[in-house]
Amino acid sequence: MDERSKEKEKELIEIERQSIVALKNTFSDIKEVIIDKTGHNQTTGSYRMFVKMKDLKGNEVSFTYGYWKEREELGDIGIENPEVQVNGITESKVRVIFSDGTEGEV
Repeated sequence: MDERSKEKEKELIEIERQSIVALKNTFSDIKEVIIDKTGHNQTTGSYRMFVKMKDLKGNEVSFTYGYWKEREELGDIGIENPEVQVNGITESKVRVIFSDGTEGEV
């Protein structure tokens, strides 16, 4: 991978991390998020995240959401299971597996 590709990948992982911060400010009781893939819309500048989210009870849901880097906010969230996707704030650390397979906590 050349330097430009490495830089783009690093930037994408940072955007994914920022989107998880916004996700934590949207849903309560998040334990883990796995980002399957991320797409970028060149026209709008938004990103589309395809994720699997697990709550503190072990329930999980797969859904997508949009993220606007400039505004640091989510939009167009697919609510697939309101019992897992509960409005609120997650204050604890969340385990994250990013789209490149690396792991971290947010």
